[in-house]
Amino acid sequence: MPYFVPLAIIDYECATALGLTLQDTWQAASTGKSGIVPLTRYDPDLSLLPSADSVRFAGQIPASFETLAGSSAVLERTPDPTAQVLRSVCHRLLQRINPLGSVLNPTRVAVIGGTALTSTITHEAMCGRQQPLMTGLLSRCQNVPLAMVAADWGFTGPQFNVGGACASSGQALLIAGQLLQAGIIDAALVCGFELPLQASNAAGFAWLKAAAVPPQKAEAIDPATLSRPLSADRCGLVMAEGVSALWLTTAALAKNNAWTIKGWLQGGAMNSSARSQTALDEMQVAACMRDALIHSSYSTHDIGIISTHATGTWQGDQVEIKALETVFGEHLKSSPITANKSQLGHSMGAAALISTILALEGMRHSLVLPTLNFNQDKALPIILASQQPLNYVHNTVLVNAFGFGGTHVSLVVSRGE
Repeated sequence: MPYFVPLAIIDYECATALGLTLQDTWQAASTGKSGIVPLTRYDPDLSLLPSADSVRFAGQIPASFETLAGSSAVLERTPDPTAQVLRSVCHRLLQRINPLGSVLNPTRVAVIGGTALTSTITHEAMCGRQQPLMTGLLSRCQNVPLAMVAADWGFTGPQFNVGGACASSGQALLIAGQLLQAGIIDAALVCGFELPLQASNAAGFAWLKAAAVPPQKAEAIDPATLSRPLSADRCGLVMAEGVSALWLTTAALAKNNAWTIKGWLQGGAMNSSARSQTALDEMQVAACMRDALIHSSYSTHDIGIISTHATGTWQGDQVEIKALETVFGEHLKSSPITANKSQLGHSMGAAALISTILALEGMRHSLVLPTLNFNQDKALPIILASQQPLNYVHNTVLVNAFGFGGTHVSLVVSRGE
């Protein structure tokens, strides 16, 4: 396996269930807040899909679709505000970096994204209308939000979306790194975007028995207690919205442009399972993590903390913990673990990049984010997770993301080169 030359992570930005900006998100996450709230993107009681009404809570970006779209007129033309949210997030990021004022060839800047279910909004809007939706077809092409960002900034290098289910944005980051390693591009704007809170998606996860469904009346539930990844009483995933962007380049280009480097992509690995379209494959998950370490020239003892994929599903979390034990052995007991979906919910294709961004912020602030509602599952290997934020100096994080179709990605990021 070829080794990876570390790549510079210059800056990043996001909008999540905990805030409209990275600053707001980190402030809330680092103080142990939850972004899980009653679902308001649609009325679950009005859905005609069986079981859709059982999903009552979600991680929503704290703004209306009209606000996210910029105006009611824009939302009327295009009922999916994803592109506008992504453009806003990228605008904040790129204003800080100022790539147009740099020594940079726009034909060698890639815009690469990861999403899985975003176009559901447009699909459901088209099915519910009795008149043509002129932007409907374009909005269902998942690369179009990326194309709009590229047009905003004049980037004319490769531009595409990676459709690897819930591993999508992590795969997008690693593919961007591989393009940089190959000398095909000089910089990449890597994006993760997902606004999946639609009745058809809720019903789908409920039918798979993967959704977190309250055991009692919704009014009696504290939303913050529903997402319980890695916990003995985990009860399924909580869907969430999330949009993120990260600027990746070489050390040489960072130096030429006097860009401050916030972190490093040390390497990673991707693989897949031929066994199941939904259930995690312990052998291949372990192989993915092991290959990521080899590719990055790191050992398990070099990893400061582990940012798990952990969604809160019974089988998925079990497999990931067992695979971690296979790879890390006894060292797992002393390696802090975090599951940020306990705070944010599961933003599907956007989740991996958001996890990477939070991992980078955690290293900068010497903090391990909490795993809310954690209760050690005594049937599984002991893990070092905490319900409270943990002050902990660390310089390297292993980030996991896995998706339907048996697709896996593991990334190694660090604070220093």
